[in-house]
Amino acid sequence: TQNPSKTTDKFKVDWGGAELWKQINEKRKSYGIEPLQNRTELCIIASIRLNELLELGKLDNHEGFETLPEGKPELQWIFDTYATITEFLAVGANTPEATVSLWEDTAGYKLLQNKNYSLGCVYSQNTFSVAIAAY
Repeated sequence: TQNPSKTTDKFKVDWGGAELWKQINEKRKSYGIEPLQNRTELCIIASIRLNELLELGKLDNHEGFETLPEGKPELQWIFDTYATITEFLAVGANTPEATVSLWEDTAGYKLLQNKNYSLGCVYSQNTFSVAIAAY
């Protein structure tokens, strides 16, 4: 059954991860930073997280990301591969550009302006967006 109160039911958009990926890398270039290079293992995490958020119907304050290695120990190798892996979440923006603008002023690690982040993956559906970045 569908739950009409879920956030995902409120948004129908015609863009997704590919368009958001392009916009992220264009914004990084505008800051003089190299584009992110896609990594399949980071896409595994992004895909899992997007599906979790779509099922939940709202953002979870990164709770699912923080517990992912415990909940799916078969993925621990991914977290062990990189010095840092972080997650950026957004929901509700009507365009990829608007989603990127939500991330422009994120506290702490900056997806768009941190040159250390060189690897990543992005998944997006119905304005729910997950970017996983690593180095």
